[in-house]
Amino acid sequence: ADYRSFDLNVLFVGAYDFDIYRNIEASTMNMDGVFNVLDKAKDRWRSPSNPGSNPDAKNSQGGTNYFKWSRESSERYIYDGSYTWLKSVTLGYTLPKFKSVLSGARVFVTANNLLLFSKYPGNNPDAGVRGGTELNNDDESYPVPRTWAVGAKFNF
Repeated sequence: ADYRSFDLNVLFVGAYDFDIYRNIEASTMNMDGVFNVLDKAKDRWRSPSNPGSNPDAKNSQGGTNYFKWSRESSERYIYDGSYTWLKSVTLGYTLPKFKSVLSGARVFVTANNLLLFSKYPGNNPDAGVRGGTELNNDDESYPVPRTWAVGAKFNF
């Protein structure tokens, strides 16, 4: 969109109605070693007087032996991957024409990955992790960075 000498470009992307298996959650919910675990794994049932608040925190046999209770594949790690993402916003200003060597100039600022609207608990519902060979299987990729750029364009 252009208004006077300003221009604005906005890009939204999104996807809906697909599932993601959050493999990293299964790996970090197990209690079978000296690993870092998610906080909700620590809030497990321990005794009738200390039941915890996470009903899923029990082993696959339903007992109190927590070793490998969550490592097995389970639908509890499947999440809705639907999202809407404000991927890019660019605001520019075209300077008035000069009577010099410059026939035109424009300055702009661009921001990428500004807002993500999603119920998915991972970093990136759009990740095709493991080198893109296993779509919808999230091993927790690095978070997508929010970036800013300032630029200028000169026409001679």
